[in-house]
Amino acid sequence: MKTTGLIVFFLFFSSFSLAHEGPAFPVLVDKALKSFTVSVWADPDTGNGTYTLYFKPVNDVIESIAVESYPLRDKSHKITGVAEKLAESAGQLPFRAVVVFDTEETWESEFTVKQKDGTSEKVLVQVDVTPPGPSKWEFALYFLPFLLIGFVWGKAYLLKKI
Repeated sequence: MKTTGLIVFFLFFSSFSLAHEGPAFPVLVDKALKSFTVSVWADPDTGNGTYTLYFKPVNDVIESIAVESYPLRDKSHKITGVAEKLAESAGQLPFRAVVVFDTEETWESEFTVKQKDGTSEKVLVQVDVTPPGPSKWEFALYFLPFLLIGFVWGKAYLLKKI
């Protein structure tokens, strides 16, 4: 009975481990475009999700980057924005785009990289949007090992006193 309970417990809470929590992660790495390669890192939290695009080699051919994001289930619900240029870092030219994700689901984002010669190229990525930070249940789950260690320590302390 105890084993079955533990299995059910871990199966129930294992679904929470699929949600993203923490720093940005790569969703596209070194995709070759016409005159450069691009990598896209995402931190897809509900509210203000961010994308950071890294271009190599560093040259001044990018005029602007427009972003259009929409949930896969409803492509008519579009959120648009523009990526801002950041300071060059480690031989890469980074741009950051903030997208206000308003629902928890899979979103698709399309980046249109407009170049100074008048041409443009598109980069498409998909991310699963999750709420920022742990939920109350996740916090309780993370705190549980500390409670158990405290209980075992307290029990051992009381047994030594007797």
